[in-house]
Formats: sequence, C-alpha cells, structure tokens
Amino acid sequence: MEAGQVWLGANVGPSFRLGSDLAIPDAMLMFNGTMEYVFAPQWSVIAGVALGVSGTVPLKGRFGGLYRFSGFELPVSPYVRAEASAGRLFDVLGADLTSVGGRIGAGADYFLTAKWIIGAMVAYELASTTGQRPVWYGTLDVLLTFAHVL
Repeated sequence: MEAGQVWLGANVGPSFRLGSDLAIPDAMLMFNGTMEYVFAPQWSVIAGVALGVSGTVPLKGRFGGLYRFSGFELPVSPYVRAEASAGRLFDVLGADLTSVGGRIGAGADYFLTAKWIIGAMVAYELASTTGQRPVWYGTLDVLLTFAHVL
C-alpha cells in the first residue's frame, strides 16, 4: 500500500457474545463499512460503522489504527489493528443503551489486483454500557473483508 491511498471496504460475518449477563443474543450477523487512510506504507488510520442484525441491534462507530506487516514478496498482507468504539445497543429488553469500548484484531488481506482486496479478520471487543448500572461485555467477530482503493 502507498501513502495517501484511501480504501473503502465492507466486512460481514458472525459476532459472538462472550462473558456477560447483558441480555443480547449469543450470536448475531455483523455488517461493517470501513475507511482506511494509508499515511505510511505500513501504517493506516481506520474508521468505520458497524451494524448487528439480531433481536438486539448494535450500531457502533469505530476509530483507530492499523499496522501491516510487509516484506513477504506475496500478494498477502497480514495486519493488526486497535480501535475505540462508541454507539448504541437498541432493544436490550426494551431499552436502548449507550456503549463504549475498545477492539483489537488481526487479519490478512489478499490483493486480487492493485485496487481490490479480499481477506479475513478476527477481532475481540471489550465494551461497557453507560448509565447508573453499567454492564461489561465482550464480542468476538469473525469477518470476511472486501475493499477497493479510490
């Protein structure tokens, strides 16, 4: 990847709830829209929006950074990422809750061409609801990724 490039992408896959009494489903389908701005060959700023589909509907915004490992002489680019998140959990036992947290992940992208990527990513998010009685919860996302450079 070259400095100054902007990549737009989409991710889709299951998200699994881990270790919480929060009344959200154990699994849901997640859809993510992402933007990656490459400011150095291995470093990017990332931002995105995530929407879950289940009985409870999470809607979150995310912002963070991504580091790509290079020098493999292959069309595969492994990476790690870290993000902060904030959003809403809609219809948690009839209530809408604000949520804040952090997410770490790792994945690999395969360059189909210089402008198209497909890949896979696994990410763990630790988040908390806000308010009088906050509840901590974790999610594990397993996502297929697609991206195109502008």
